Amino acid sequence: MDGQDSLTLLQEIKPSIIFLDINMPGMNGWDCLTKLKSREKLKHIPAIMYSASSHKAEVDKAFTVDALSFFAKPKITSN
Repeated sequence: MDGQDSLTLLQEIKPSIIFLDINMPGMNGWDCLTKLKSREKLKHIPAIMYSASSHKAEVDKAFTVDALSFFAKPKITSN
């Protein structure tokens, strides 16, 4: 699902919390959250952002766009 599809679906189901991947096809998670927070009916829904990256810049940006939290996806390595 891409960011635009997510916004459309969120307006229909109105969840109590949202998990957004930063890297989505089409509209990315940053843009999706920014648009979500600009919509009166959706802006109150807490959003948690996640990514395969845990760079400080991405963590900081998550809070800048009003994410509740940020976590990095676990990295699975083969032995």
